[in-house]
This record gives sequence, C-alpha cells and structure tokens, in this order.
Amino acid sequence: MTAWFEDGNVELEIWFDQGLCHRDGDAAMRRWNENGQQELELWCTEGLRHRLTGPAVTRWSDAGELQEERWYVRGEELTSRQFAALTDLVNQDVPLDWALQRATCLWD
Repeated sequence: MTAWFEDGNVELEIWFDQGLCHRDGDAAMRRWNENGQQELELWCTEGLRHRLTGPAVTRWSDAGELQEERWYVRGEELTSRQFAALTDLVNQDVPLDWALQRATCLWD
C-alpha cells in the first residue's frame, strides 16, 4: 500500500502478506515527511516487528538526525546488548529459538 502527499511525493509505503505487515529482506514500512525526509522505517515478518541484521524500528528527526533505534526479534523487544549477544550466537549457527532465549537471559 502506498499513500502520497498532495504534491505527489510518497508519504507512506507498507507491504502486506495475507493481511499482515510483512516483507522479506527489506523494511515493511517506510514513512516520509512533507520535505521528502524519511522519518520512520519498520521491519516486520508475519505481523511482528523482526530484524536480525539491525534495528527493526528506526526514527529520524525532520532534520534527518537519528532519534531512535529499537531491536526486535519475533515481536520481542531487545536491548542493544541483548541484540548483540543474539547476533553473535546466530552467527555461530546457534538455532534462533535457543539464541533468543539465551540472549534475553544474559542481559535481562
């Protein structure tokens, strides 16, 4: 789904699969302000905030400065330390379910 400002510039893009916010390999939602500056990026899988390669939610100010990053895996919010531990484990071929449980216990 795409929405536009009156001047024709894109305001919002959202990808869906079977009615759920979902996109493989890229952000499922992006929103821009009237000046064309991106202000929000959201990664979702099967309706849940999810990303293994960086923050699942990123927000920028109107000036383009980074305001917020949030990490989610399968809808569960992680701290930056938990996310780093998780990605270290996943990069060692540890199954995602076990890595997620271990990372959240380590830095809870």
